[in-house]
Amino acid sequence: MKNGKQVAQQYLNAGLNVVPIESGTSKVPLRKGHNTPFDSNEVTNFSFDNIGISTGYVSGGLEAIDFDLKNSA
Repeated sequence: MKNGKQVAQQYLNAGLNVVPIESGTSKVPLRKGHNTPFDSNEVTNFSFDNIGISTGYVSGGLEAIDFDLKNSA
């Protein structure tokens, strides 16, 4: 089984910009400037228990669609 740092490095190798996220239920980024490119040397600075991915230019144009159905009719 891979640890969070290994997974983060794989995402970086695939051209995605990783965002270390605070543990727990929050979605708070642990790194300021999370929309700027993440350097692979920074991977050792975070545990990556939770990983986010920046969308847009910084991740090669990655787009995401979010559907929230909890209040739908």
